[in-house]
Amino acid sequence: MTTNPVFAILLGRTIARAQGVSDAEATRLGLLGALVTRRPVLGLVLVSAIARREAASAAAGTVTVPTLQLAATSQPGSVGLSWAWSPSAPPGSLTYTVRRSTSSGKEKTLGQGQGQDLVDNRYTDSDVKDDKTYYYVVDVLDDSDNRIGTSNEVSAKLS
Repeated sequence: MTTNPVFAILLGRTIARAQGVSDAEATRLGLLGALVTRRPVLGLVLVSAIARREAASAAAGTVTVPTLQLAATSQPGSVGLSWAWSPSAPPGSLTYTVRRSTSSGKEKTLGQGQGQDLVDNRYTDSDVKDDKTYYYVVDVLDDSDNRIGTSNEVSAKLS
């Protein structure tokens, strides 16, 4: 059975609103249900489950959007990176991986043993050259090595 995508969006939005989700979030979930799957009805079931979870989280006052904020400073011969993960997590439960590139949006993991499995919220990259711009992102990994967040992109140029 094929469902009209507009109908799927409206129905998904109605289901989400019935679960106590805001208008904007309900619209987003309706679009998700219609666009993510070729079977809009299956998408609506997904929307309903997501809306119930988000409404329950909101009711419990536990809605937090994880963020990883990254900053870079350049010193002679190195780039210093520091970041903050919110919400905070117990020590040792998260690790971080630094990725770098000389082109924006194309960051790759550094060489073996560099910038991987970090437990501190800072890293110094000494494998840099003067007069080059470097772009960085940091991934946050849970204790099963699943990526659960990625920072904003920052750049640094050594003079």
